[in-house]
Amino acid sequence: MKPFLLAVLLFAGLAPIAAALPLPAAMGPCPQGKRPSTTQSTKTAKHSKGQLQSGTAKAAAAKTAAQAGVYIGDKLHPFDNLPPSMGRLTQAAAQRARSWCEMTGSVAIVDDRDRFVLVAPAGLSGMDRFMSVAVKTANWLDEELPSTANQMPPLPEGQYQDDLFMPDGSAAIIYVLDTEADQARLVEFLVKEEPSLAGWRKDAAGLAGFHLLRPLCAGVVLQVAGNEEWSPEHEVVSRTAKVLAQRRFGVLPYWFAEGLGWAAEWKYDRQLYCFSHRDEFIFTVEHGAWGKNVTRKYEKRAKSPIEPKEVEALKRGVWNIDAAEYSFGLTSWLLQQDPHKLSMALEAMRVIRDRENRQPLDNGGWTRIPGWDLPADSWDKEFARQYGADWRFTATKDLAKGLRNL
Repeated sequence: MKPFLLAVLLFAGLAPIAAALPLPAAMGPCPQGKRPSTTQSTKTAKHSKGQLQSGTAKAAAAKTAAQAGVYIGDKLHPFDNLPPSMGRLTQAAAQRARSWCEMTGSVAIVDDRDRFVLVAPAGLSGMDRFMSVAVKTANWLDEELPSTANQMPPLPEGQYQDDLFMPDGSAAIIYVLDTEADQARLVEFLVKEEPSLAGWRKDAAGLAGFHLLRPLCAGVVLQVAGNEEWSPEHEVVSRTAKVLAQRRFGVLPYWFAEGLGWAAEWKYDRQLYCFSHRDEFIFTVEHGAWGKNVTRKYEKRAKSPIEPKEVEALKRGVWNIDAAEYSFGLTSWLLQQDPHKLSMALEAMRVIRDRENRQPLDNGGWTRIPGWDLPADSWDKEFARQYGADWRFTATKDLAKGLRNL
């Protein structure tokens, strides 16, 4: 089964526009009763038809663009006339998505807390429901991972960093897409916006949904070929949780980001549907069995604390059921602790990532290291700083007693 992760992403393709084209003038009655030569009539017909097709395409594009706009509450506003009361961050995000909306006939729906905009095809069935689900997920995330003080030391005077990250410094865009073809089209759109994504283009072709830090956005695909057990609402929940966590803390350890997505799904309705890089059949009963499965997993090793390598075994591009269950359990336990401590730990990890993920250049500057991941001992130390040196032993014992409600 192809993973449909949060995946809940993007827009419906443009419907074909059927129009009866008038007969080219050159093929009509010939002046003075004479039919033009075959060569003349063919050339004239091609020229006229090309003009008509061009005009039809322009009319279709104009009609599509006319559907675009920004919903604030129940009112659709044109991009050129957004109300000044609109949040600064969501206004900037809506303008980033503007050309996509005009190209695809999509609309942007604004979160009234200035955290994200949801972009979907105009008239998409369930659009209001998807927005409601995204808002509830964002509210849950704010409770579980509240904003905390920026721990990054100020840059030395005169130093410039092109990817300087500011926690909650921009609003995310959540693109809801109809098909995988729509996602492919969006990927090309994003590569134009951020050329550094060119190398990611090939990897994206095998994904059903995604979330990115730069540009800050997520894609949710509603229809994925081969998917039999899937839920578009769960895709929205998962992607919203992941991209908004990135908005606040930057790139998170992969196992924690996946565990966070599952915790958000579990909070939604006590079921899991979104499994990155999993390509196998999933029985219906499994969706709601993850709580019991995690408890059994930790019961078997109640006196042996979970080790970092056991959750780190969950890697990008690879599905590992044991590591997935361990990660879901450990992330859930962390979310059940003091939320401010968890946020401080994640902020500290962001600072470590920024400082250590640097490759020196000959000119004295530096660049980021592709594929760099936060070392396990770094995140382990930060969690220990907040929850005690034996935090993994405590978490293992607690999880052996059952996965508590989030």
